Amino acid sequence: MILTRNDTDLQEKDTAIQAVGIVLHANLKSFKSGSTPTKIGWSIIFLFLSSKLIEELTWEIRNKSGPHYSWKKFSEEFLNYKNDGFRTVSPLAHAFLDTMQPFDPHSQVLLIECLLFLTSSCQIGRGWFMTTKLMVSKAVYSEDSESFQYALSGSSEQADVSQSFKQLYDFILAVVSEIMSRQRFVWAKRYKTNHQSLAVRLVSILGLVCLNSEEHFYQVQDVLRDAAGILLVLPPPFQLGLLNVIKGHMKSYKIFARLFAKALETIDNRLVLIHKDGTGRSFTYLKPKFINSVFFSQRKEVAYLMWFFQSELPESSHVHI
Repeated sequence: MILTRNDTDLQEKDTAIQAVGIVLHANLKSFKSGSTPTKIGWSIIFLFLSSKLIEELTWEIRNKSGPHYSWKKFSEEFLNYKNDGFRTVSPLAHAFLDTMQPFDPHSQVLLIECLLFLTSSCQIGRGWFMTTKLMVSKAVYSEDSESFQYALSGSSEQADVSQSFKQLYDFILAVVSEIMSRQRFVWAKRYKTNHQSLAVRLVSILGLVCLNSEEHFYQVQDVLRDAAGILLVLPPPFQLGLLNVIKGHMKSYKIFARLFAKALETIDNRLVLIHKDGTGRSFTYLKPKFINSVFFSQRKEVAYLMWFFQSELPESSHVHI
C-alpha cells in the first residue's frame, strides 16, 4: 500500500495526538502524588491553547483513564465547553473543583495561583505581566522552579491566542467564584482552614486577573461584590483598602489597580511587574517592584532573586532588578 502525503500527515498527526494525550494524562494525574502544580497548570493551558484539537485530546484523556478516573468528568466538560462556543464556563469550574475535592482548600488555591501565574507569564510577548512578591517567591523557591523560569524567560511567548487567554481567565474567575461561594467556604471548615489566609489569596487572584486582563474588570468586581460577606474575614487594613471596590462597581481600571496595589502593601505582598526591556513604565503609578524577565533565563540572577525576596529590605532601600 502506497501512502500519499496526506495519509502520512494524518498518521503523524494521530501519533502526535496520542503522545500528547499520554503526557496530559500523566500530568493531570501527577498532582495526586504530591507533585508540584506546574505540570497540571501547563496541561490545562495546553488544552485551552489547542482548541482545534480539543476533541481528539480529550478523547485520549478519557480513553487512557478508565471509567473511574477523576479527570474524566473534567475532560468531558471541557469538550462540552468547546462545543458550546466557550460561552458557559461554570460547569467546567464545577467539574474541576469536584476533581480537586480530595485536596484541602489551600492546595486547590495553590493550583489556581500556579495556573494564573503561568497564564499571565505566557503574555510576556506583549512586554509585561503583573504578579505579586509572594507568587514570584513561590515560583523561585519551587522545586519545579525551572518550569516557572521557562515561562518567565519569555520562551513561552504565544502568538494569536488572545481569545484563549480570555477563556483561561474566564475559567480562573469561575473557579475562584465557586470557591468563594458560601457552600464551599462552609465545606472548607472541615479542614480547619485559615479562612483569612484563604480569602486573601483568593482576592489577590481576582485582582491580578483584572490587572493582567482589563476586559475582566467588571467581572472581577461582580465576583467581589457577590462574596462581600465572606470578605469580612480579610485583615482590616487589606479590607479597608478594597472597601470601595467591594461595595460596588468602579468606573476606572486605574483606580481599581491603584487601590489593589495599596491593599497588597498592607499585607507585605507588593505588586510585581515582570517586563521586557523598554516596557512597563506606564505602570509606575502603582509603585510595583520592577523585574526584567531576562533575569529568569540565567541561574546567577535567579539566585539573586531568591536572596532578594528572602531579605527583609526596608521600603527605602533602592534595589533595582
